[in-house]
Amino acid sequence: MMGSIGEYHTHHPRSRIKDDGQHRGSITTIIRDGRSVEVDPHHIIIEDPDGSCTLILDNMTGADSGQYMCFACSPAGTASTLGKILVQVPPRFINKMRNVYFVEGEDAQFSCAIEGAPYPQVRWYRDGHLLPDSSKHQMFVEQRSGTLVLVVKNATKEDTGHYECEMVNRLGSARSGAELNVQTAAMMAQERRGDQTITIEAIINPICFMRG
Repeated sequence: MMGSIGEYHTHHPRSRIKDDGQHRGSITTIIRDGRSVEVDPHHIIIEDPDGSCTLILDNMTGADSGQYMCFACSPAGTASTLGKILVQVPPRFINKMRNVYFVEGEDAQFSCAIEGAPYPQVRWYRDGHLLPDSSKHQMFVEQRSGTLVLVVKNATKEDTGHYECEMVNRLGSARSGAELNVQTAAMMAQERRGDQTITIEAIINPICFMRG
């Protein structure tokens, strides 16, 4: 069965998992992270006359990482075994950083979503200088969702500048940057006008006239 696979690391676009066919005449199901793997152009399942079953993963991405189970059922009984695949990919930004405007004295926050395996080392910079994790600059990482957050506490004009997030693993690196600026009175007035417009539209839109 598939137990000989163990933990499998790959960065190749195609990979194959094979059942050795010890249970001939069996019905074989392949499951990834609790869900059945459906046959499609990306997931190719080949059942050979000798009873072996092969799953081919074509054009692999990080989403193919997970725990795979091969489950076989035949008149002689059932059997299952596990294997784990970790697809190694260079770091990339799924959602890049955006410019942030703040009111003096309030916290400012940059966020972005990333992927990469092995999970990349993350560094934050301001105007080209490395930022340490401190009470002023707080850095948060949520590996499961791939979310990175940088919080600038009690932001002032001295904190304005160009901020960058850099990610590095053994397969490559990636950078994303954005500006931190003070929110001006004109921008605040524009926001208030926008809120008023939305409120007016919300009142007007439901109104309709009927003619007899």
